[in-house]
Amino acid sequence: MNKAMLEICLKGEGWFPEGATLLSAPCGAVNLSFLLELPTQKYFVKTFLSDNFAPLDRQHLFALQKQLAEQEIAPNPYYLGKQQGFQIEQWIDGQSLAVLMMDEDKRLYLLAEALADIHQLTPDTKPLELRQHLQHYIHCCDTAVQPDMKAKLAQCEEALLANEQAPKTFCHNDLAFNHVQIFHHQRRVFDWEYAAYGDLHFDLASAIAVNQLSDAQQDIFLRAYADITKVDEAGLTERVKCQQPLLNLTSDFWYLAAKYSKT
Repeated sequence: MNKAMLEICLKGEGWFPEGATLLSAPCGAVNLSFLLELPTQKYFVKTFLSDNFAPLDRQHLFALQKQLAEQEIAPNPYYLGKQQGFQIEQWIDGQSLAVLMMDEDKRLYLLAEALADIHQLTPDTKPLELRQHLQHYIHCCDTAVQPDMKAKLAQCEEALLANEQAPKTFCHNDLAFNHVQIFHHQRRVFDWEYAAYGDLHFDLASAIAVNQLSDAQQDIFLRAYADITKVDEAGLTERVKCQQPLLNLTSDFWYLAAKYSKT
């Protein structure tokens, strides 16, 4: 859904009165984001292009974000479009960890702290069915999947079993620096569409991948997480490294499904 189409939808659903403006905002790899300015209020609007290929339950995710907003973890969602093609939520006038001026070690510590706090939450939501997600992505782009990718998936079976058998922790599964906003000494976390109960080591691997952390940065990040959560750093690092090939392959299938869904 582009900007022009979104304006039509907003007008049709009573969210674009006279004097309103719609401006592009920083967005992710697939979904588009906008600032909706009304005469007396600002809103964040996100469109959901990823629904073309990702198995997501938007009504469930809206309810989940409501729970998290009540705990002052996430921005408050106000409205889910009738066709579930967009969502309107609280606009946060803050800065993300991606742009805040600070020492790099501090930035990594704050990312680890945010993820550790998320892992302590116990909202009413679903587990991550990773195996089903992988099969869904493969189905979306089956003719584009190369034999070596299927071979890599078979090689990841041990890591996938470990993921499925791990204690279930509430995870974000896409915690980029720009998903963590700081304002008035408070923190809000954005983009909960892949949040679910799962293996926290997979979530840590996801944060490493989405932020493209170097080996040295990974060490700082995992050391900070281990320090915050009082767990053994060596054991934590070993389990994260076990999940990294699985995470990277999942990401490859996700991007291939996203690309193939546009053709």
